[in-house]
Amino acid sequence: MFVRWLLSASGPGPWQGRRVLDMGCGSGVVALALAQAGAKVLASDINPAAAVNAAFNARFNGLALTVVVADLLNGIRMSALDCVVITPPYFARSPRSMADRAWFCGEGFEYFHALFAQLAAVELARTEVLMIVSEDCDDAGIRQAAHAHGLQLQLRGARRSWLEWHAFLRVLPAEVQPR
Repeated sequence: MFVRWLLSASGPGPWQGRRVLDMGCGSGVVALALAQAGAKVLASDINPAAAVNAAFNARFNGLALTVVVADLLNGIRMSALDCVVITPPYFARSPRSMADRAWFCGEGFEYFHALFAQLAAVELARTEVLMIVSEDCDDAGIRQAAHAHGLQLQLRGARRSWLEWHAFLRVLPAEVQPR
């Protein structure tokens, strides 16, 4: 769903030559699609198994992709990026395992508070930050976490898959009026 929107005419492309971080890359589907579209992609995941899988998928598909294990933006040089795409864990439950961290953001939205605290220090006018969320998540809780760190979420698009709606959001400083 995210890939279709990112590559669509209404999405944030074109991608040719853009330097992109796919944060929370999982198996690398988004990273691989953007690399195929011409982006220079750095893919990261907190789960070492996911990072290994993404690197394997890049090699298998003959695509250039740098993959790292990282917790959020820790160790990532943001000044070298034009765009960050995030597939966050958005269900408000505490993760009990590394695999759970792909789905659960913590009962108090701890993932989002940590993410937005880091993004508040990023020059968001220069580095576009985009994320996907599902209609099944607590949108108000995520927006409150963004607001607590001086940020807002701008709706850039929405699409329905077979069973659910997904929203594509851009992270902006709170004082910037969305277009």
